[in-house]
Amino acid sequence: MDYSKIGVRYAKALFEYAEEQKLTDLVVEDIRLLYSNLKENPELLKYFSNPVTKSSTKSQMVDDIYGKHFQKLTCDFMKLVIQHRREEHFPAICRRVDAMYKEKFGIRNLKIRSVVEMNPKLQKRIEAIVKEALNAKSLELSTELDPDLIGGFVLDMDDLRFDASVKAQISELHNKLLK
Repeated sequence: MDYSKIGVRYAKALFEYAEEQKLTDLVVEDIRLLYSNLKENPELLKYFSNPVTKSSTKSQMVDDIYGKHFQKLTCDFMKLVIQHRREEHFPAICRRVDAMYKEKFGIRNLKIRSVVEMNPKLQKRIEAIVKEALNAKSLELSTELDPDLIGGFVLDMDDLRFDASVKAQISELHNKLLK
């Protein structure tokens, strides 16, 4: 079976059940924290994915680590994934649940890269323009300083990019001169 299908199926099941139970926001918050933990601690995923370790031991670990912090539904879901020996798909499941949540609520990603800290008024104006252009209900904004841009800024919006940097303009001019 295609690994991406596994992640999608489990994520869809969790997301739909969380909606039925009116726990969507809380479960998605749990899943985001789980994904963060797996990224920051690769050994955790190795432990969960280890075929030698018993499922019951892994399930107990879920209770020990997450039982007091996560929703019961999230812990039960994690144990179900472990029981079916799909633990290596935890990262894909987490990413898909997050994507489903953002899609349902019209949340789009916006990353602004610039040479210096952006003026808050300009940043708000860019957010408003992007929000309207993408027909987004809300934006998850992140900023990054990138001195290689020389000047200007670069906007990354999901799969779209708007490059208004001096570096891009110099590169474009260079390419025109070479023709």
